[in-house]
Amino acid sequence: SISIPPLRERKEDIPLLVDYFLNIDDLKYKISKAGLEKLIQHQWPGNVRELKSVLTRAGIHSGQNRSIKYDHISFN
Repeated sequence: SISIPPLRERKEDIPLLVDYFLNIDDLKYKISKAGLEKLIQHQWPGNVRELKSVLTRAGIHSGQNRSIKYDHISFN
């Protein structure tokens, strides 16, 4: 069996995962430094799936410019 620590214990992986999730499809998204920092500071009780969900919602809130800012990110 492989044991992988939760995302909250691997904060250094968050920028890599964000880059991956924002560039999966043809709609290349960008994220502000403040937005990325907000993601890094979050405790991530839901782990990587929660991160992907948060980024999906933030992308929708960013509109057509596809630039995710601090205010677009929510953890509800």
